[in-house]
Amino acid sequence: MPALLHPARLPRPALLVTALLLSACGGEAPPPVPAAAPAPPTEAAPAAAPAARQLDTAALKARAAASLAANRLYAPAGDNAVEDYLELRERLGTEPAVETALVDLAPYVVIGSEQAMAAGAFDEAERLLGLLQRMDAEAPALPRLREALAQARSEAERLAAERAEAERRAAEAAARQPRPTETVATAPVPAATAPAPAPPPASAPARAPAAASGLPAPAPAALPATPAPGTASREAPASPPPAPAPGSAAAAPRALLSRVPPRFPEAAQRRRLEGEVELLLTIAADGSVEGVDVLRAEPPGVFDREAVLAARRWRYAPAEGRSTARVVLTFRRPD
Repeated sequence: MPALLHPARLPRPALLVTALLLSACGGEAPPPVPAAAPAPPTEAAPAAAPAARQLDTAALKARAAASLAANRLYAPAGDNAVEDYLELRERLGTEPAVETALVDLAPYVVIGSEQAMAAGAFDEAERLLGLLQRMDAEAPALPRLREALAQARSEAERLAAERAEAERRAAEAAARQPRPTETVATAPVPAATAPAPAPPPASAPARAPAAASGLPAPAPAALPATPAPGTASREAPASPPPAPAPGSAAAAPRALLSRVPPRFPEAAQRRRLEGEVELLLTIAADGSVEGVDVLRAEPPGVFDREAVLAARRWRYAPAEGRSTARVVLTFRRPD
């Protein structure tokens, strides 16, 4: 086999081998095609090409020439010039035109195998090396290409193992991520336990003696001042549920059906902090948490956000009306 040629110096196999085939069949070779002549149009390969052994020799020669003209030198598998000429060599023996065609196509197969290895298509590279060995079992490039393919496979397996190990370590690190522990301090508080209205002023009997004595009645005691809008304490819910009618029974505690644990903040983990957050939840009739107020946070501003985000996703048992619940979430670092 000749030494590997640079692609720019390789002959046009379609013209060269067609001339050789015509010469082998008794015809005359066509005149050289001028450099400026347009290349023959490329036809698409049939969807299901017949196997080489299914064609007679004349049809196989014609298909080999057509594959060269369409630049199907060594691919796709089963419908390319190299495989057709290998089948012709098995039928015809050492026919000069067939041997010349295989010698001229060998450098293209070498280049194709190198390109397949560079693209990571190791199975395709292995197929092309098998064709090259059938073309010339003593091809000088074969040992080098097989060694390069083995190294490329080994390197790809090493990289895949490194990626798998990195993913495994990432999964273990995520599993070791500290999880907060939460405790429910009290059972849900019904709406009837909302702050009671201020007591009324002194009763009429307390003012009766003054009225009976003819003295002017003392001024009634001042009512407790009602907080102005926006000045309510942090303990009060943002939208307090309506109080039940006088004499009605207190609402039963709501059962907690689904509880999402809060995430332990990374900043607190780095600072090795622990603490707890007390929340006042406003629970809708369907059991969803529609309001969360922070009543107490120790230390302030560290665990509040994660506690509120988790509590908003909790779910209580449905009831006829709204209710509230006080809960305490405790954040402890794992040992």
